[in-house]
Amino acid sequence: MREMIANIIVIALSGCILYHFYLIITHGAV
Repeated sequence: MREMIANIIVIALSGCILYHFYLIITHGAV
C-alpha cells in the first residue's frame, strides 16, 4: 500500500517537472 502511494507521488512529481520543462522550452523557443 505504501509503495503504491510512493510510486504515485514520484510519478506525479516527475510529471510536473517534465511539464514545467516543456513549458520553459516551448515558451523559450517561441
